[in-house]
Formats: sequence, structure tokens, C-alpha cells
Amino acid sequence: GSFDYVVSIYHPFLASISNQITTTVSENYFSGNTIAVYPNPTSGKFMISLQEKSKIEIYNSAGAKIREIAEASAGTEIDLENLSDGIYFLKIETAEEIYCTKIILRK
Repeated sequence: GSFDYVVSIYHPFLASISNQITTTVSENYFSGNTIAVYPNPTSGKFMISLQEKSKIEIYNSAGAKIREIAEASAGTEIDLENLSDGIYFLKIETAEEIYCTKIILRK
């Protein structure tokens, strides 16, 4: 499953303002396949663990496709170091299913 860890920072003089930092380790199971994306957030490079060859597409927050990997395999490393900080979306397509998740780029 997915695990979210939330840390709230409280300052007594700024009680109405709080910051949250969330990190997610995502490991998903469907139709006998396991897909893991880590680390998330990332400073640029991250891994996608796959059990079968898959097509991976990466989209920015505006919905524009910025990268495509036609035949990704187990242990695929992806480098986003040349992109701006932000949230990006991964679309991972196997022979039977499509899985979507987000990756947070924070340098």
C-alpha cells in the first residue's frame, strides 16, 4: 500500500501558519504485478521497480508529456534533474493495466 508521513511544524507566534512535509513510499499491487516508485520526494533521480516490461510516460503539472520510455524494465532509473521543482505525474502502462502516480521533485 501507500504510506504517508506528515510532519507539522508549529511556531507559537505564527499559530495560523503551519508547514507540512509529506513523503510517500508507494508500492502497488494489481493483477499479480508490483510497481514501486522511490524515493519520493526525489532530488532528481528515482527508480521504478517493475515486474514486466512497461511503457512509462511523465507529465508536468500542466498535463504536457515531457518524457516517454517505450520499453522500461525492472529497475528503471529516471533522471529529472534538468527539470524545475514541482509535482510530476507518471503513467505506467503494462500489457493489461495502466497505473498512475505522482512524483515530487525537490532539489
